[in-house]
Amino acid sequence: MEPRYRHGLLDLTFTPTGFSGGYSDLAPRATQRVLAGTTIKVSIAALEDVHESKRQADRPKDREYFRQAETQ
Repeated sequence: MEPRYRHGLLDLTFTPTGFSGGYSDLAPRATQRVLAGTTIKVSIAALEDVHESKRQADRPKDREYFRQAETQ
């Protein structure tokens, strides 16, 4: 179960489906963000890359994610 935070669920992966190079494949399109209330900078994968990984993984939670996204 993913942890739930004020802004939603936190879903981390170290080997994203569809990106065999892992971080190296995602880094060029990632954005850098500072975590709220800290000076810690993290890389956030591009939404298009997240969607591609979810499509390829095709897990029940990924299918539910796309169903919910269609209704919003």
